[in-house]
Amino acid sequence: MKRLLAAILLTLGVCTASAHDITDIPADGLAAAVAAAADGDVLILDAQEYTFDGTLTVDKAITLRGAGAGLTILRGSSGTARHVSVNHAGAVIERVTIQGKTVNCRNATGFGVQIGANGGTVRVSRVTGFLAGSYWQTGAVELNSDNAVLEDCVVDGNNASFSNDSMCWCGGVYLQKGVVRGCRILANKAHQASGLYIKGGTATGCLIAGNEIYYPNQGTADLGTGAGVYASGGLVTNCLITANRGTLYSGVGGVYLNGTTAKLADCIIRGNVTPAIAAKVHPDLDYSNAAVESNVSRCRLPTAFGADCVTNAVLFQDYAGGDYTVIDAIGADKYETLLGGAFAFSSVAPGAAWTVTDATNATVATGTGADFTFTPATAGCFSVTLASGGDSVTATNAVKAGPVAVTVTNYATLAAAVAAAVDGTAITLADGDYIVEQPIIVTKAITLQGAGWDRCSLTLKAGVNDRVLFLNHKASSVTGLTIANGRLNIYGGRAAATVDPANGATVRIGARGGRMTQCRITGTDTKNHYQSGSVAILGDDGYVGRCLIDNNDMLYQTTSGWCYGGGLFVAAGLAENCLITNNLALNGGGVVIGGTGKLRNCTVAANEAYQTAGGIFWLDGS
Repeated sequence: MKRLLAAILLTLGVCTASAHDITDIPADGLAAAVAAAADGDVLILDAQEYTFDGTLTVDKAITLRGAGAGLTILRGSSGTARHVSVNHAGAVIERVTIQGKTVNCRNATGFGVQIGANGGTVRVSRVTGFLAGSYWQTGAVELNSDNAVLEDCVVDGNNASFSNDSMCWCGGVYLQKGVVRGCRILANKAHQASGLYIKGGTATGCLIAGNEIYYPNQGTADLGTGAGVYASGGLVTNCLITANRGTLYSGVGGVYLNGTTAKLADCIIRGNVTPAIAAKVHPDLDYSNAAVESNVSRCRLPTAFGADCVTNAVLFQDYAGGDYTVIDAIGADKYETLLGGAFAFSSVAPGAAWTVTDATNATVATGTGADFTFTPATAGCFSVTLASGGDSVTATNAVKAGPVAVTVTNYATLAAAVAAAVDGTAITLADGDYIVEQPIIVTKAITLQGAGWDRCSLTLKAGVNDRVLFLNHKASSVTGLTIANGRLNIYGGRAAATVDPANGATVRIGARGGRMTQCRITGTDTKNHYQSGSVAILGDDGYVGRCLIDNNDMLYQTTSGWCYGGGLFVAAGLAENCLITNNLALNGGGVVIGGTGKLRNCTVAANEAYQTAGGIFWLDGS
């Protein structure tokens, strides 16, 4: 059999590196290689795009291993078939982006990826950009086996809301059986159950954020609910559910529990938007049967609900602005809320003193020393306080001794230094081009400084579709850099919406602010609908000054999914003394101004809009 397989693969132009490793698969030869592979084989995929027609079916115990999400792309043609089918308990797809298409398969589930009745695993991958092309399609990803696993994946920017006259469920993950673990389910749309629709199995350790009910032209009918989670069975545990949005006449934006078998435990549920709140049970959570309240336990909500839940505040970086992380740095006299499991901490000082309290503020553990581990005896909500010893967060191969001057020479040391830095740290970038593999996120009072935009640059890696830089602290700053080639692939909520996570395709300055000076922002090529600004300023403490913003393309499509602000979107804060030139968008080729944003003493010249306002576009009410 192996001899026959080798002959088949050689015919395909594929070579076998060992008895079970298959390499050098041509870009159009993936489906044939999968068909020829035998149980135990590992298909090593290069950093390139693999194309195929119909459905890529993996129904044997083989592994498809890519070079990384955003590097290895699996892209099928639009049509009537789902994109990928995994249907063997030993089948694995990992480290790839499964790039969406329009799928016209009426009544189908898992219209992007289906892990079928025989199971399988998809992990460390991204599923994005799928669009339902017919009625009653459910779930860009479906799990329907006790042996089905979706792990450490991003499922984002998918849309099941095909029509205004027949309800389409779940743009994100449809979980009937199996496990969804450690995933990020973001910015998906549907008429109902936009993020996670769970009937059975377990979803654990997930971020479910920015998903939206989208059911237009329905008048005042109360249609669509559970923008974040719709649960009619199964268990959702240790998840963060935030910034999901209902419509004016839809149900709850956060979590909807239908029936009495769904369970919700140890979750943070905050900041979801329910415009029609007067008729709802709870701003973040609603149910069909009051008896289900006993199935909600140890959760953190803005108001009381369920068993042993707590209502004290959880501090987010900026859930309204698209940063959904709970603040995780523990400094002196600061605390972090923990939900279940075992936790380990470290401090820079050997004399650190640690105190653990439960939800009633009773002390349950103490310790001293640089390293401290706490394992709860029972599940619950706990706070860990560092009484002395400085900041407790550490990062490998990075300086962590307080506010210091750090010099970095490549992307890896830059990312580690940013993660490890404490307030007051200045990070100097040596001359050169830093190839950014994922966004640099700065949520502390630190400075990134280059020697000038002609000498030092942050450039998004080829094949990665994301932004380059996200500043979200009023005392964060960046200066003296070129920031280039943002290719954000997030489907925005609507054109020029201030808090939409899709704003800022190359640089985003969030609701908490940040400063960018003497930088050049160039080469943006947006990759999805309804985005605004190669650079977006979204908070009153946001500032852009003495920058060149040029040669950016925010014109994703001309017929739908309009993108605004080829150069700059100023929704708040101030941009001044900038040159904004040779940018392109549907409206506002140079600049879009909205909300309280201000533009002062800038040159806006030689920009182009496909439709309106080649120079500056003011939003209504600005």
